[in-house]
Amino acid sequence: MLSLLLQKADSFDAIDLCLLEAIQMKALEIKFINQSAVDIVKNVLNSFNNSIKRITSDRYGGKPGLIIENEYDVQDILFSMLKGLFNDLEREDPISKIAGKSSRIDMNIRSYGIMIELKMIKQTDKDHKKYIEELKLDIINYSAWKELKDLILFTYDPYNKTTDDNHFKELEQIFQNQISFNIHSILVK
Repeated sequence: MLSLLLQKADSFDAIDLCLLEAIQMKALEIKFINQSAVDIVKNVLNSFNNSIKRITSDRYGGKPGLIIENEYDVQDILFSMLKGLFNDLEREDPISKIAGKSSRIDMNIRSYGIMIELKMIKQTDKDHKKYIEELKLDIINYSAWKELKDLILFTYDPYNKTTDDNHFKELEQIFQNQISFNIHSILVK
């Protein structure tokens, strides 16, 4: 019914459109059984390994599994997983400049103020430490986005190079008194 109303949107005034948008946002909340948007994204990310089993190893007809070689492969898969849930999901979105340098967030969901930064620890990496440093810089750079409510740091470590999982959880607290948004760190091995 909402989609029928939106087809006639040219006959609505600004107040009508605001009300329709509020109804649509409320419908999305109900659709996800009262889970917040950030909780839904975190659930999808936490189940990444289980979700990709079918395409990486257990394919129909004996076909070879797809190989996830780099961060871009992870982005493609996660974008596919999340796009059906969030119509306004965007990729590689530029963020305002800080100290003359612009950054790109891997994914964002503007309607909920959610940004997702992805990292993949490669087989050739010695450990996870360079990724921790990169994520610290990302937190600072992405703080320029004024609409940011939740920054999700997703690190995929298929080769089990992480020597201390706590380093990723510590990122959630490191800038606690300096930022106005929540940080959620998810490490999947």
